Amino acid sequence: MKRVLASLMMIAFIASFVSFAKAEDAKKDGKTIFTEAKCMNCHSVTAAAIEKTNAKSKAPDLSTSGDKNAADVLAKYLVKEVKLNDKNHAVKFGGSADDLATLTAWLATLKTPAK
Repeated sequence: MKRVLASLMMIAFIASFVSFAKAEDAKKDGKTIFTEAKCMNCHSVTAAAIEKTNAKSKAPDLSTSGDKNAADVLAKYLVKEVKLNDKNHAVKFGGSADDLATLTAWLATLKTPAK
């Protein structure tokens, strides 16, 4: 009986941990994914107060990335399925499909402010 009770408690603990981990992942926004994926090594997003860490990088600021490209195009670009301006993205995005969707949806919202 004690073993059954201990097993049930262990299963409940593991289930609650998995649920908590999934809830934490669900809370990620595009900016968080951008920084966790270390995109700021090459890119800045000054509109979101993100500065690139590699000053020598010639990668563009992404503050207006949504002006020209929709999220689906950006997603394909980040996984090297399409080129933009006749160039592949330097690094293939290595996160999950959900993270890619969240990241590119956020990037697509970054547009030149209306005057």
